[in-house]
Amino acid sequence: MPYLLALFPVLVVGAFLSYLFILSNSNHTGMEFLDIVHPLWICALISICIGLFKKDRRYLIPFAISTLAALFFLGVDKFNIMVEYDEWVRRGMPSAFEESHRRREKKPLLKNVDEFIESFRQGKGIFDIERDKSIEYLMIGSRPDPKALKILGDELATGTQDVRLHIIALLSRLSYLSTTQDIRNPEILALLAGPALSKTDKARDFAMEILSRSVASANLSPYGDTFTKALKEEPTENALLLVAKAKPPSAWEEVERLSQLPEWNTGSKRRVVRIARAALGDKKIEDEYIAKAAQEEHAGHVKKMIKTLSVLTKIGTRSSLQAVCQRMRTPLKYDDYPESYQESARVNIIEALKYAYPERTELVYHFKIVNDKDYIKVEQFCMQELGVSFEGVPRPAFFKVKGRPDNEAERQWWVDPARRSPDCKPPPGAVLPCDPPDTEDD
Repeated sequence: MPYLLALFPVLVVGAFLSYLFILSNSNHTGMEFLDIVHPLWICALISICIGLFKKDRRYLIPFAISTLAALFFLGVDKFNIMVEYDEWVRRGMPSAFEESHRRREKKPLLKNVDEFIESFRQGKGIFDIERDKSIEYLMIGSRPDPKALKILGDELATGTQDVRLHIIALLSRLSYLSTTQDIRNPEILALLAGPALSKTDKARDFAMEILSRSVASANLSPYGDTFTKALKEEPTENALLLVAKAKPPSAWEEVERLSQLPEWNTGSKRRVVRIARAALGDKKIEDEYIAKAAQEEHAGHVKKMIKTLSVLTKIGTRSSLQAVCQRMRTPLKYDDYPESYQESARVNIIEALKYAYPERTELVYHFKIVNDKDYIKVEQFCMQELGVSFEGVPRPAFFKVKGRPDNEAERQWWVDPARRSPDCKPPPGAVLPCDPPDTEDD
């Protein structure tokens, strides 16, 4: 009996230490560990009472262990270890813990822009430091510090390629912390569209990619001539996509010139040239893509349709975006990983629309789609923003993702190579359509 009583405090302390060193990566918890002291005191009291009653000195063992365990937990609390979270915050411990956590993780906290630049020169990127906590030192309230941005801009204009890459990543993160899901801060936008494009290196291409994916067309338009100049200096695929989104009339002559060159008439280069031409007013190319998307939808070629819709969002004209929005009620499903995964084409359509409208909160990432209301919000956006009508088109039952089919016959058809052959014919009753491989350049 005394040894059973002694086992209780041993198990309690063992469980606490296991949680502390194995499961917890912070200095606080959602539980109040100090409450464990009460049953430990009770165990000690029961042990001493039974020992006195039976006159058995063995009960001093559980009494001593329970008492020491209780004192251990009181000491742990005294040193602010594994304190219940609200109490931990009340004691002002987060900043103190973060300092020790940074030392343990060996990720430094940078406190001014010069330290950032020096860190970048040493080859350390923003993921090698305490990123968001450090970035707070470059902010004044909810906006980036103009003095810090001036220093970063100067380094962007003169720094090495690697330093420039790190600064561009930092500017992107600064913008997201100061605004919303798109880049709209005018000072940061001016740096990304200015000194970030001053050298023809990988950093310039990285800045162009961020601008085309994360900035609304209206905010890119004022820099249209700058983008045209950059395209003339060093034509790249990202430069063409950026021009397509900003749509500066001054870029037409250069895009037309590139379209005549043999090296820009194959593979992905041909596709981006065609995107830029359509974005700048080549109605014939735009209509080709719109018709292509309709044909692929009718044939059930989901992968091809999604690729074409993505091209249409990059063209970004009203007609192109209407054609994308019109598929928001498609029942088609996309299986990128045929043995284990199936996804609604509507999810991919929303992802495509985010390219054209990064500022719109209705266009959420796939992991934020939880029910039909999320699809309906996108439909309403399409109706209000682009005048799309869904009259006569039934809304399919809610579907986002699913594992491989439960039905064995359907599962066999899912992985059958014949399903991806050009002359595919679905067997009777097959839910999944044919999906031949995409071999076209554009």
